[in-house]
Formats: sequence, structure tokens, C-alpha cells
Amino acid sequence: MPEIIFDTNVLSNFSLAGRLDLLRELYPTSACCTLAVRGRILKLEIEAEMIRIKRPNPF
Repeated sequence: MPEIIFDTNVLSNFSLAGRLDLLRELYPTSACCTLAVRGRILKLEIEAEMIRIKRPNPF
């Protein structure tokens, strides 16, 4: 059983910031999430990418 189970709120915040890599680095084998949460995060990442494509960063 994993030591840490992430919910959608935590993962979506890291995902929208583009920093899921931090969680992977800090908790490589001791954390997990449900398949439903993974699906939601994937959907959020796709939506965020679509927004970035439509509105390029002005900087």
C-alpha cells in the first residue's frame, strides 16, 4: 500500500503549473492516485495545452 494517495486537487495544481515532475521526484515509489484521478489530470493537461496553443505566451 502506498504511503501517500494524491487527490485531484493536489495533482491538478501541480499539473497546471507544469510541475508533476516534482511529485515524481519526491515520491517515486511511495505515492499513487486512482485511475479516475489520472483520467481527470490527463483531461486537464490536454485542456491547458489547448489554451496555450490558442493564446501564446506574450513574453
